[in-house]
Amino acid sequence: MILTVTVPGVLALLLAVVLLRRMRPWLAFGAGLGVILVAQIVLQVRLRLEVEACVERACRLITDAAACQAAAFGCHEWTGLAALAHLIGAAIDVVLLAAGCAIAAALLRRRRAAKAPG
Repeated sequence: MILTVTVPGVLALLLAVVLLRRMRPWLAFGAGLGVILVAQIVLQVRLRLEVEACVERACRLITDAAACQAAAFGCHEWTGLAALAHLIGAAIDVVLLAAGCAIAAALLRRRRAAKAPG
């Protein structure tokens, strides 16, 4: 779970810093959000596919629909919490991205002001 928060967050922040250095602050933040969004889509789709595979394995040899539902219960038991945990991770990434972009923009502005002749 820690990797699902840190990897997209770090990638988003690195991309944002690169774009901030090229004087594109809104593009930097937008690209960072894009990275976080893509990671979130991948995580949610992966979770859905894992649940479907679990249900298929649970019901493979069962012909009774009620017994299949009972067997597949374990596949769905924590799915909602896992999806929520991924969304909370994305929210943390967005907050860290916004703070990181603000700090990086302020530092770059200060450096440019110090280098400017005058």
